[in-house]
Amino acid sequence: MILGQNTKNARARPHQILLAFRDPKLYLGSLMIAAQGIGIGAFSIILPTLINEFGFSALDTQLYSMIPYAFGFVSQTTISYIADRINRKGIVTVICLSITSIGFIILLSTTNKVAQLAGCCFVTTGAYPGLAIAAAWMLSFHGGFTKRATAIWVCQIFVQAYSIISTQVYRDPPRFFLGHGLALGLYVLAIACTMILLVMLTRANKAKDLIRAECEAIGESVPAMEIDFEELCDFHPSYRYPL
Repeated sequence: MILGQNTKNARARPHQILLAFRDPKLYLGSLMIAAQGIGIGAFSIILPTLINEFGFSALDTQLYSMIPYAFGFVSQTTISYIADRINRKGIVTVICLSITSIGFIILLSTTNKVAQLAGCCFVTTGAYPGLAIAAAWMLSFHGGFTKRATAIWVCQIFVQAYSIISTQVYRDPPRFFLGHGLALGLYVLAIACTMILLVMLTRANKAKDLIRAECEAIGESVPAMEIDFEELCDFHPSYRYPL
C-alpha cells in the first residue's frame, strides 16, 4: 500500500465527481455526519431556551448552559485522542452517536430538571467528538482529491439541511417532543448508516486482500496495480479503508 494513498501533484479530475455520486458511501457517510446538524447546530441554538424552561432565573440559565458545553469540550479532546490512538474511528463514531441518542431519550422521558440537564450533557458529550471523528473517517474512505472534495461538499448540504429542518421543529416548550423525537430518529438512522459502512468497508478490504493473495499464489501481479490512485480512487487494489 502506498503511504498516504494519494498521487503527488494531483489536480482536479472531473471523472471523480461521477465516481463519488455513484458511490453509496457518499450518502451513508453524509447521513452519518448530518445528524450533528441537530446535535450541535440546532441543539446549541435552543439549549438556553430549553434550560430556561426548567424554571431557573435568567442568570442561572446562562450559568447552567455552560455545563453541557464543558462536557462537550472534555469529550472532544479525550474521545478524539482515543479514536486516533486506537485507529478505530468507525466504532468510536457509533459510540458517540449512541451517547447523544441516550441524551435525547432522557430529554423525552422525564421532566426532572437534574435529569434533563444530564440529558443535555449526554447530547453534547457525544455530538462534539462525534462530528470531528466522523468527518475525519469519511475523508479516509474516499480516495482521490476530487472525489474527497465532492464528498465534503455533499456532506455539508446534508448537514445544513438537517440544521434548517431541526430549527423549525423545535417548538412547543418545555418538552419539545417533536424536536427531540426527530433528533432521536435521525441519530438512530445515523447509527444504522455507520454500522452499514463498517460492514461495507470491512468486506471491501477483505475482498482486496483475497485478490492479492490469489495473485501472489499463482505468481501474477494484481490487476490494475500500476494505475495511480487518482484514476481509480479508493477502488484501487492497494487502497485500504481505515475502520
